[in-house]
Amino acid sequence: MSTKFPEIFDALAAPFHPDDVKQRTGGKGARLSYITARTVMNRLDEVMGPENWHFEVFPWGDQALIGTLTLILPGGETVKKCDVGGRAGMQTADDDTKSAASDCLKRCAVLVGVGRSLYNDGQVQFGGKASQKPRDERTPTQRLIDWCNKEGHGQRAEALAARNWGTALDRLTDEQARTIYKLLKDSGAVASIPQPRAREPHHTGVQEAEDPTPLHQPVHRPPGTNGNGNPIRFGWPHSGAALYAWSKKLEAAFKTSIIPQIQEAFSGPQLKPEDRWVKDMRLWSPQQVEAAAVYVATFVKTFPGYSGEFDGKLPPSLIALMDKIWEAAGKLAEAFGAQPTTEVIEQEILRLSEAVAKDFGGEVVTDLQTVTNPAHLKALLEVILADLEASKATY
Repeated sequence: MSTKFPEIFDALAAPFHPDDVKQRTGGKGARLSYITARTVMNRLDEVMGPENWHFEVFPWGDQALIGTLTLILPGGETVKKCDVGGRAGMQTADDDTKSAASDCLKRCAVLVGVGRSLYNDGQVQFGGKASQKPRDERTPTQRLIDWCNKEGHGQRAEALAARNWGTALDRLTDEQARTIYKLLKDSGAVASIPQPRAREPHHTGVQEAEDPTPLHQPVHRPPGTNGNGNPIRFGWPHSGAALYAWSKKLEAAFKTSIIPQIQEAFSGPQLKPEDRWVKDMRLWSPQQVEAAAVYVATFVKTFPGYSGEFDGKLPPSLIALMDKIWEAAGKLAEAFGAQPTTEVIEQEILRLSEAVAKDFGGEVVTDLQTVTNPAHLKALLEVILADLEASKATY
């Protein structure tokens, strides 16, 4: 089956994680697999982006609705699929309509591949190859953390990690993370989980854990925090679709605009054509996603309410340079008799960045956190330090 956008339709048709698939009893006691309408919406949001699909329904006789699902593809092309959803005879008319609309959405989505893997009629193919679930590049430890955040098992997982291996959740080995996932998945309660054996460092043999403290004793670290004690709220994106969803979460949490900034920084008209990335971030490579995520983290870390979750992802050299520039600009402001407030320091950085702008494509630093080029930061620091020395000689 040929299409100009095999990546998009392969992602739409990818099998769902077992946690997203529900079970119910059908005719003659058969077990049937299904997904909810919200799971379908999540898949459409992740793959297409919330602004690139819409759904509308209209009455179809007295007992059904007819719906149209529209997908907006890169370049502005659209794909429309229609199907009907039946009323289930629920107690109220509103519930009956909602049920029919959900049924209608799922039926329309199946026409573009979403959920078709649940049927026993073979796997849909696009671009000449069977669609597969997008590769999950997260480590077992990161998958465990994301799953715990979703299911509310953060405190239990932290207790297991601390009591059995004496480490934080985000420092588990792959084997340890898989062990905790299986224990939590099978039992769901820390108090009844058998204590795993702990490995000796640098040895392949196993021994009983020295600390027999019951697993359900409280851990002296707030649940949902990483090894530094910082809250784990947003995770880290590993695909273009995940980057989009991650950025939307950050926008909602910090009440700011992030996605337009990403597109401007990496796909904007100010860039040379050979340096400009395709505007649709869903098509970005893992390396591009990582670079964009680091870019976002550099300015998110300055927002009120940021708890340090991304500090480990930022290049230490960049953080150190930014801190030195900020400190030097503050001292320079004091040397000229000004109170080193945030606004004053930013003005000093802006003023002095003009001296090196010509060497970096004319870019003037209006926001220190958006500079990802170490050479630019070093040049700016040198200018500020030189001006600071000159001010000492003058005053």
